[in-house]
Amino acid sequence: SLLGVIDLTVTGAGARALAARLAAPMTQPEPIRDRQEALDYLRRDEGLREDVRETLARCPDLARALSRLTLSRGGPRDLAAVRDGLAIGESLAGLLERAEAPLVRDLFDAAFALSGHGVLLDALSGALAADLPFLARDGGFVSSGHDAALDELRTLRDDSRRHMPTTLWLSIMHVRRRFGTSPMMSRRAIKRAHASSSAMVISLS
Repeated sequence: SLLGVIDLTVTGAGARALAARLAAPMTQPEPIRDRQEALDYLRRDEGLREDVRETLARCPDLARALSRLTLSRGGPRDLAAVRDGLAIGESLAGLLERAEAPLVRDLFDAAFALSGHGVLLDALSGALAADLPFLARDGGFVSSGHDAALDELRTLRDDSRRHMPTTLWLSIMHVRRRFGTSPMMSRRAIKRAHASSSAMVISLS
């Protein structure tokens, strides 16, 4: 097919954009000229073109991640994809600005759209942990130090796990003092004490 022959894109989003442009080509002369100028600029500046392609090749599929997040089906890794996509966008904008590409209208518009997201980028970079789970319910995707209240709850959880053997031993001793050494009575009471202690740990996890 024509698309298979000319598709030299390095991202999923680029492949989808190319297919959409072939399916619905522009018909107005001015936008066509602007696109041709941008393509000609990149054709003549081989160094810039290769730098742009190498940078784009590292970009995650931002559109897919945003789609899942919009539908409330996204997870921590989708937020990381947005973070990484914004960071790569800033890099691309810097490449275009340093090469004076903004003198070309379409490239100027691209550089403008890719930059100016520093606040969101900083927020995501500070909030997300280094090792992210696939699902939000798995927890552990917020970095330590980002939220003081969450850090306090994590400390309580960890402390409760460290002190769990001591707590269980005290529960056993209390049961034996109260019910004596009757095997059946002690066994049942100890199970209840152990279940209560386990429920406390789970609630803090």
